[in-house]
Amino acid sequence: MSKSGFWVCVKNTKKFKVAFLYIFAFLALLFSFAKIAFLFDLIQFTLASNFHQEKKLKILSKAFIKNGRLLPIIREKYINDEKFLCMIAIELINKDKHVKFSEEVNLILPIIIEKFPENLFLEYSNLYKEKNLLTDWENFDPLFFNILKNSKLNSISYNVLIQAISSKKISEGILLHLIHYLSWMKNYELAENLLNLGIKENKLDNSSYTYLLRDLNIRKHENSIQVARVSMDKQRIENTLRNFFNSNEIKVDLRMNLVFDGSLNNPDSINNIWDFSDMSEGVAWSKGAFYGDFDSISDKSMRVMGFFIKQTENREAARAGFWYKQDIPLGDKPYLFCFRYKTLQGKEMPTFWLSYAFNKEGELEPTDSKWREVYYFFDNKKFKIPSIKPLLRMWGTGTVWFDDICLFEIKSRGTFVEKEILYIK
Repeated sequence: MSKSGFWVCVKNTKKFKVAFLYIFAFLALLFSFAKIAFLFDLIQFTLASNFHQEKKLKILSKAFIKNGRLLPIIREKYINDEKFLCMIAIELINKDKHVKFSEEVNLILPIIIEKFPENLFLEYSNLYKEKNLLTDWENFDPLFFNILKNSKLNSISYNVLIQAISSKKISEGILLHLIHYLSWMKNYELAENLLNLGIKENKLDNSSYTYLLRDLNIRKHENSIQVARVSMDKQRIENTLRNFFNSNEIKVDLRMNLVFDGSLNNPDSINNIWDFSDMSEGVAWSKGAFYGDFDSISDKSMRVMGFFIKQTENREAARAGFWYKQDIPLGDKPYLFCFRYKTLQGKEMPTFWLSYAFNKEGELEPTDSKWREVYYFFDNKKFKIPSIKPLLRMWGTGTVWFDDICLFEIKSRGTFVEKEILYIK
């Protein structure tokens, strides 16, 4: 290329850049910043992968709040999505007076009200059109829990809870469970504020205050405090078998736990391997409010909290817990199912369930914050069960933790006299 040709190319390039800037400025004036922001949100939503579903829903909800033209997409795919409805509801409850909401948001409000009919935050935001004097405000729903654990909404949460307790919409006794939940969810600011209020106004007794304060401090300094972890290791299980059966002929292949990551060392195991089974309300069950998730402090365990139950005639009692997602195939041989558990107050009703083939659910006693070991032996030569799906849950209110869930084949020279044996240590 000649020198003159090179300079012509450079000049043309500069002209192109200037022209592009003029065009972009014109488009910015034409569409306005709000519309460009909307398009940017829409592009983000489109590019977000399915692996970041929650992020996609956040982008979609914020874009829809400002621009109702997304309503057809929402009606087609997200109108009954609980997480999406929670996000829209939170935007309505925490409404920014400087943001103009699209008129189409009002079309979603009746669906939100139907989905969350007993929500304190919707009530105090005057989003319910009619007052329901028979409402069970302690029947907390996913929207309630999502707002409570969001530290950015602490001012709203604190005011709503104080008003609810003062007006006796919720009992003072529920305060203990709410503070315990907030510490678990790492919302330490709100937990501390409610804890101080509870002891100042005699809404918590001294023993509850001491326990909650200790739990809060441990969780706040989780990375610097070493909490001793006791697990059901090979030697412990072998010694229990030897002592219980008074024999050295009962052997278990402890290298082959048929429950994947039963020690729950990876928090993702909760979501990938276990489903949170909430059997409350609906057609078959009575009302109940439960929450379950991974707990990194209590020996890295699965935790279930029950906040409220209300028995309804001709309906089954409410309960909730963790159900293993996959069927575990069994052979015609004896097995050992074992795990550890503990409860908080000594009033809970934890259970375990393996299959409809067994006569009843395994009932466990409350432990008053002490870990106990459960050993359940069953001979599948007699039951002939093709597979099991372990379910660890709680009936009623309180807190229960489950850990070290194992299923082993039993190697024995003899035979089991009984079909099943439950031993709790």
